[in-house]
Amino acid sequence: MEILNNNWFIGGGVIFVVATIVVAVILTKNLKVVKEKTLAIFGLWFTIIGLFVAIAGLFVPKDSTPSKLDKIQSAVIAFEQGLYEYAIQELQEICNSDFVSDSDRLNILKKLEQAKTCHALKLAANELFNNEEFELAKNTFEQIIEINPKDDYVKERINECVQQIKKIEGGQTATNNAPQATTNIEKARLYNSEGLRYSALGNNDKAIEAYNKAIELNPQYQQAYRNRAIQYIRKGNDYAALQDANKAIMLKPNDGDNYCTRGDVYNMQGNYEAAINDFTKAIELYDKIESVTYSDGASTTTHSKNTLKASVYYRRGLAHRMAGNKDAADFDFNQAKLLSPGEY
Repeated sequence: MEILNNNWFIGGGVIFVVATIVVAVILTKNLKVVKEKTLAIFGLWFTIIGLFVAIAGLFVPKDSTPSKLDKIQSAVIAFEQGLYEYAIQELQEICNSDFVSDSDRLNILKKLEQAKTCHALKLAANELFNNEEFELAKNTFEQIIEINPKDDYVKERINECVQQIKKIEGGQTATNNAPQATTNIEKARLYNSEGLRYSALGNNDKAIEAYNKAIELNPQYQQAYRNRAIQYIRKGNDYAALQDANKAIMLKPNDGDNYCTRGDVYNMQGNYEAAINDFTKAIELYDKIESVTYSDGASTTTHSKNTLKASVYYRRGLAHRMAGNKDAADFDFNQAKLLSPGEY
């Protein structure tokens, strides 16, 4: 058991002892001798209790829960060091907690949006660098520095961009045959990544423009159709979203993600039976795989079968609930909790 200075216990115990002694001294002057023994016994007893309370204060287990200030400082430090994913997680937890005042919550939300913006820009800049778009990468990295001047990693990346730009300007490239995004398929992939960047920033219109260019360059690019459908859902354009979701399914009918997207469109339209059918199809397809890896060009994330299915069960549960199927909805919600505890 860890020793600590607990002022409430120690202070209370000491005050209790002193008060007992003072009262005893005052009273014994006015009481007969026959009662003095009784008073002395009670005085000694309360003095012992007071000492016990004071000593106990030294051995109260230390509370390991981080204070409000500790959590905020931890998130700010992570942000300044460029650990944006961790900062986003911490700031979201702080915003959802009860110990934050409304004024503090506004400042934390502002910092959270900055972390999300920096994270999205960082992914986009790294992708541009990997595709040897050094000038664009440099400009994107510099946008991060405008928000977070203490990000040393980004400063190093800017220097790398400058070195590469100097090499190109001086004709010092390692080879004239360096891979470039010259084919339509490669260019389409770049525009799709650009759309993902704008989507992460919440700029739906710019994201759609980028996906339009990707599809124009590669009309068989099913991921671009699905991504554009998601943007149309966010804009409330269910007709356009449904057209793109149908196209994505036609191009890749064994992709559970495509059925999830179309299910979201049907939910949006109030066509709950169709939504339930699509979500059921997605679950069946996810059952046939172990995981899915997503890439935006700069980083990759892998989701397990259970994580994917939990998301679909939850969405199907919402469709069941809206359709009035309470038992079916409860079943799906429970499945989501079992597959991904703590998420739903």
